[in-house]
Order: sequence, then structure tokens, then C-alpha cells
Amino acid sequence: MDPESQAFFVAFGQELIANTTEAIIAFFAYGVFLLEACITVYFLMNRPKGKRRNYLMIIFTAIIFCSYTWEICVGLGGFLTQPKYTLIKELNGSLEAQSERTEEKTLPWAYMESWVTTLVMLSGDCIVAWRAYVLLQHARIWRMILCILALANIALNIVDCVIDDLEITRVFAGDFSVLDWLSTVLSLSVNLFATSMIAWKAWNYHKIRSAASIRQKSRALRIMLLLIESGAIFCVVQAVYFPFQLIGIQATAISSYSFRVANLAVGSVWTSASALYPITVFILIQTHNSPVAETVHLIRTRTKQENDESPGMDPQDQEFVAAFGRVLISNASEAIIAFFSYGVFLLEICITVYFLMNRSKGKRNYLMIICTAMIFCSYTWETCVGLGGFLTQPKYTLIQEMNGNLEAQNERAYEKTLPWAYMESWVTTLITLLGDFIVAWRAYILLEHARIWRTILCILVLANIALNIVDSVIDDLEVTRVFAGDFSVLDWLSTVLSLSVNLLATSMIAWKAWNYHKVRSAASIRQKSRALRIMLLLIESGAIFCVIQAVYFPLQLIGIQTSAFQHFAFEVANLAVGSVWTSASALYPITVFILIQTHNSPVAETAHWIQTISVTKQENDGDGTNEALEQSPPPPPPANAEREEGIAVASRS
Repeated sequence: MDPESQAFFVAFGQELIANTTEAIIAFFAYGVFLLEACITVYFLMNRPKGKRRNYLMIIFTAIIFCSYTWEICVGLGGFLTQPKYTLIKELNGSLEAQSERTEEKTLPWAYMESWVTTLVMLSGDCIVAWRAYVLLQHARIWRMILCILALANIALNIVDCVIDDLEITRVFAGDFSVLDWLSTVLSLSVNLFATSMIAWKAWNYHKIRSAASIRQKSRALRIMLLLIESGAIFCVVQAVYFPFQLIGIQATAISSYSFRVANLAVGSVWTSASALYPITVFILIQTHNSPVAETVHLIRTRTKQENDESPGMDPQDQEFVAAFGRVLISNASEAIIAFFSYGVFLLEICITVYFLMNRSKGKRNYLMIICTAMIFCSYTWETCVGLGGFLTQPKYTLIQEMNGNLEAQNERAYEKTLPWAYMESWVTTLITLLGDFIVAWRAYILLEHARIWRTILCILVLANIALNIVDSVIDDLEVTRVFAGDFSVLDWLSTVLSLSVNLLATSMIAWKAWNYHKVRSAASIRQKSRALRIMLLLIESGAIFCVIQAVYFPLQLIGIQTSAFQHFAFEVANLAVGSVWTSASALYPITVFILIQTHNSPVAETAHWIQTISVTKQENDGDGTNEALEQSPPPPPPANAEREEGIAVASRS
């Protein structure tokens, strides 16, 4: 390969690493955002209707959700377009032509990028300004200044978007204009001014309460303090991003690889914070809590080279680059699902820990804390392993030690990726076994008087553990096969056994829950809506997880044939479904813990019902009234039918 081709691939690899870093932050944040949006909608739908504030929050939430989802889609489109048209399609020996083709295909995403980013940012600024405007009821001058700043911010950002579309080549190169940092300064001014006004209002409120010798913090003061803290954090993020835009005006700055990576990473954090911050504040206001909340850019293609002669490649290099591009697309699809799921997982972990720390201590709580810690460590380890392998491949294939031989570079990347490959099967197995253990544990508790089913369940669980450990050992011994993505017979056998454990446990839980609901219905005890009960049951009992396993099983069966991986579509589908399966293995037990702690678990109520029925039967047998009760007509339902004590009365009928 000639020196020009080497230089092209080095630049492409560096850009790919920078854009991957940005995409990881973006999809992680979107996972957190999506779960936060669901929680916000749940709270708003269960609040009294008719309040103007509620309607405004619903509108703001919808706007932020649509704009941020649009931005993520734009970022995803740009991220996948670059390797697709630069490496895979129409490789005719001219890298320059490929680069130009990529630039043409990426243009639609580039035109949308600045608009969706601006819309997300302006939505956050409007919410901050609205909160401050509501508090400053008798300060007309400050209200007027705030409105002027907000309107100027909107106008300047719209002008900046128009200029970016007119100068799309500059945007592609990653350069900043003067309007870019001016719009950031004005947005920062709006947030600083609004936060300062809220802080001033909170200070005056605090002084009035202190003068009245009221020491306990009121809800109003806690909310104002929360607004100050969250606004200050967002201002810090904006202040950190501002110097990058200022430095980026210099054309020489963007040529630095380290600066490009840092700039894209900080920019992605800023955009994500613009969407997460107002939604987080909505949640904390609705839940009356006062802790500080924790808080895509389009893929840019290379600019045209000044040299009119395009570097050439021989057919062997073309074939290698096309294959590498396909692998890159497949791994990117897997990474997107993984980091999105990890964002949701991390927020679920925080909710679970909060509930567990605020519940009475007991054997069950300690067991859930241990399981939660193990799942968190193993899934975090899994995510880090996936990230390491994903970044190692382009780094050593394209960037480092370019010696003119792509095959040698590929072998070097293979050696560097081996440590990640050895760890991957073990962490995936650990996550799967933890999920299987938790669903089996839930079923084991319910099957109190069914020793045969308990024995069968225990045998299946032990066999599942043994087979998965053997499978992981074999995978390490045949790491070349694993690296190529091929499946062995043990892979799908372990999936079948894991599916059997989940199906048996799920069936037992569903059967117990169904019997419980029939008893409640016969006793005319008012229930939640049928749709909600079914959804909660599906989540906890693992039916959804079983469906995911059942979908993944045929892919493993087909993957035993080495010819299957020659099809690009199969490779992408296999990695995507496998990533969904691994993510579900971690998410589903944590979701069960949350449902248990929030008392929205029909299966948890079933366990209480079993214990209550047992106690009732013992009491009836002891006083000789059991036969009389069976012959007597059923009593009316208790006054408080939602309490579990009513089940005991219903059972005596």
C-alpha cells in the first residue's frame, strides 16, 4: 500500500475513534433519558389534571423527547454512513472518490444536525427561564431582562443554524465560527442569570424563615435549592465547553487528534445534559426529593485533499477494507444497543439501591443487595470488555504501525484483542447465570409445598451452571473460533438449558399468580387494570426474557454452520440480538427488584397470599370451624379490599 493510502487510513482511524467516543456518550445518555422520560410521564399522568403547570411540563417533556430522539437518530445515521460508503460500497481503487461519495451521503444528516442540537438546547434554556420567571412575580425589571436574554438567545441560535447550513463544508471539517461560541455565551448568560435569580429568591425565603425561628426546611425551599444546584451544574458543563469552541475557531486546532476527541466528547456531554437536566428536575420536583441530579454530533468526514491524484489500492486491499467495514458496522450496531442498555441499567441500579437502603433490613433485603452488587459489577465489566474490544480493532488495524501491509495490521489487532476475547465469554455467562438464579429463587419461594417441582428446578439450575462453565472453558480453548463469531454445539445447548430453567420458573410463577387473581376476583376484591397486571407479571416472571432467549436460539443454531457468517445481514442480526439478550439478562432482575420494592408485584402479593392462607387453615383446623366455614355462604368483601388482610377473609369463604 502506498504512503497516501496509509495516511488516509490513519486519518480515518483517528476520526473513527473520536466519533465512537462521542457516540458512546450519546447513546449512554439516551438510555438514561428514555427511562427518565417514562418516569416523568408516569408522575405527570398520576397528578391532578387541570393545573397549568402540569400541562406545561407535559408539553416541555414531549418537545424534549422528540427533539433529543431526532438528534440521536441523526447522529446514528451519520455514524453508520461514514464506514458504509468509505470502506464497503463501490470500492474502485480510489480512496479520494470514496471520501467524496461519503461526504455526499452524509450531507442530509449534516444539514439536520445543527437544528436538532439547537432545539434541544433552547428547550432546556426555556425551561430554566420559565422557572425563574414564575418565581420573580413582583420583579418586573428582572423579568423583562430575562425575557430579552431568552429572545436574543433564540434569535442568535437560529441565525447560527442558518449560517452553519450555508457553510456546511466548515461544519464537516469540525471548525467553529464566531457565532458558535457567541450562541454558547448567550445561552450560558441565560442560565447563569436565571439560576442567580432563583438563588436570590431562595436566600430571601430562607432569611424570612430564619427570622421566624423555623429551622426545618420546607418543600418550597428544598425545591429552590435543587433548582440552584442543578442549574449550577449545567452552567459548569456549558462553561467547560465554551473554551473548546473558542479554540476551535483556529483552523490549526482541529488538526490535533487529542483536541478533536476531547471536543467531541465534551460537546456530546453538553448536548446530553441539555436534554437530561430539565427532565431530571421534573422528576425530583414530583418526588419531593432534593439531591443534586447527575447529568450527536454528526460524524464528520475528511475534507478533500489538495492533490488531484487519488491513492490507489490493489484488489486484495480493496477486499480487506470492505470486509473490515462490514465488521465495523456489525460491531457498531452491537455497541449501540449495549451502551443504550447500560444507561437504562445504571439508572435502574440507582433506583434499586435507593429503595433497598430505605427499607427495613432482613434476609431478603440482604440477598437482593448482594445480587444487585454482583449484577452491577458483572454488567459493568461486560460493558468495559465490549468497549475495549471495539476500540482496539480500529486502533491497531488502521492507526498504529502502518507498514504498508494491511494483513499484518489485522494480525496485530487480533493479538491485541485476544485479552478481551478471553474475558467476554465469562462475564456474559456470569450475567446469564445471575438472571437465571434470581428467577429460579423467586419460583422456589412460591413452590413452598411442591417438593417435586422444587427438586426439578434445583437440578435444572445446577445443570445450567455446570454446562455454562464448561462452555466458557471450551470457548477459551477455542478462542480463534469465538473471535471469528462461530458458535459451537455447547453454545446453543447452554442457551436451551437456560431457557428451560426460565420457562419452568416462569410457568410456576404464572400459575401461582393466576390462582391468586382468581381468588381475588371470586371475593370481589377491586384490582388494578388487567393490562397493568399482565405487563407487571410478564416483566417479573421472565416471559419477555424467555421470548428473547427463544429468538436468539435459532441464530445460534444457524451459526454452527460457518457459512452463515459469510452473510452480512446474518452477522449484524446475530450481534444485535445477542447484545439484546445480554442486556436483558442484566436489566430484567433489577426491574424485578424495583417492582418488589414499589409493591407493584403481583407475584410478591401471591407469596403473601400463600402464607396468609396457610395461617388461616391452621387456625380453622385448630378450632374445628373449618367444615362449618366451607358450608357457609361467603361473607361480603372487606371495607379496605386492597389490603392483603382481606385475602384471609376471602379465603375463609
